[in-house]
Amino acid sequence: MLFGALRALSSILWIVLLALLAGCGRLPSGDGGAQTGTGPVESAGEEASTPVAIPPPDQVLRVAFVGEPITLDPARAGDEVSALVINQLFEGLLRKGVKGLEPGVAKSWDVSEDKRIYTFHLRDSRWSNGEPVTAADFELAWKRALDSAVGSPYAYQFYVIKGAREYHAAATTNPARRLALRDAIGVTAVDEKTLRVELEKPVPYFLDLTTFFPFYPVNTAIVKSSPIYWADDVLAVVSNGPFRLMDWKKQHEIRMLKNIHYWDAGGVTLKEVRLTLVPDRQSSIRLYEDRDADLARTGLAGIKGDGGKPLPGKTMVQGLMGTEYLVFNTAHGPLGDRRVRRALALAIDRKALANTLKGGEKPAGGVVPFGMVNPSSGKDFREESGELFPYDVDAARALLAEAGFPGGARFPRLTLLSNIEGNHAPVMQLISEMWKNNLGIE
Repeated sequence: MLFGALRALSSILWIVLLALLAGCGRLPSGDGGAQTGTGPVESAGEEASTPVAIPPPDQVLRVAFVGEPITLDPARAGDEVSALVINQLFEGLLRKGVKGLEPGVAKSWDVSEDKRIYTFHLRDSRWSNGEPVTAADFELAWKRALDSAVGSPYAYQFYVIKGAREYHAAATTNPARRLALRDAIGVTAVDEKTLRVELEKPVPYFLDLTTFFPFYPVNTAIVKSSPIYWADDVLAVVSNGPFRLMDWKKQHEIRMLKNIHYWDAGGVTLKEVRLTLVPDRQSSIRLYEDRDADLARTGLAGIKGDGGKPLPGKTMVQGLMGTEYLVFNTAHGPLGDRRVRRALALAIDRKALANTLKGGEKPAGGVVPFGMVNPSSGKDFREESGELFPYDVDAARALLAEAGFPGGARFPRLTLLSNIEGNHAPVMQLISEMWKNNLGIE
């Protein structure tokens, strides 16, 4: 995700792209994939972006942008494409800088001795319409994301907050009961510039969570006028980040202008960011090569040069932290049998997948990707936990036979569903070949 991109807008444009577990986010899901899927297929490797060395002379950055946002609502977004745009329009309590976490809308914060209560002190900042950003905007945004009617795909990330899980999971339709549960959530606007957050228990990564887009504030007056669909109207999108939305022509272009009311507007040197919406990465590279875009994004395999290596002076390579995995429909057929799912997982040669992709990908030995540090030990969690999904054809065949399908006999034909973005299509093809060759399953 473009955490730093278009924000550290000085002489060099930095791009940080993170494709995260289950679509888009900064932290992996707490849900286990091993019980209902094949387990991890691959850990993301490296991608190349083609950055401009200095901002364009006219201070308008033209980006070949793959895909189209589903929504610009921080609570309802769940895809990477939407997040890329939202991250330019909005800002949370803290933000990601080149050197790590740094103050955002919150100029400072206090933490209680037991590490459960955080008190954030907001700076003087304003929305793109000139109205002040208040602690109430954060309280509304966070509680709104937990409202089941809103349907936030990342509502579970708020479960670290006291009472959040109970409110989100409540089946009651009783207005008084729902209001009581909402009021019990540990997020309180003490005054216009003070936000108090009480956690269920100490969470070492909580400050990092505040930089994740579902935790961004929303303009209270705008959202109350249309609680669910306010962001569907371009004119209603009021934001507090370095840019404001100027125009969005579906399947064509998104224009964002510098937000003169942004608290750090002096650090934003671009006047405008123009996103040309294209269907795939090959199209984005063509725009760049034709000089119709200053910046494009692709995988290493899409970069032309000696042996596919990045072109000096034209590309910048960034690592991607994430895990791609398959999820089974366990409601029908033999996929409801844990032995079958385990057999399919063991029959995938992840090292072969990574070697085929040639983008620096690592075989995923578990759901948590490489790059997540265990705060207790300071070591990489994936390396510390070891490989949970080894390649073991003999064990896979034995499990399949135990489930009643020796050599794949009588096993129904499987259908794999995936989008065709990036390497998904060739990965699905390779997996289907492995299942056929190793287990006799088509």
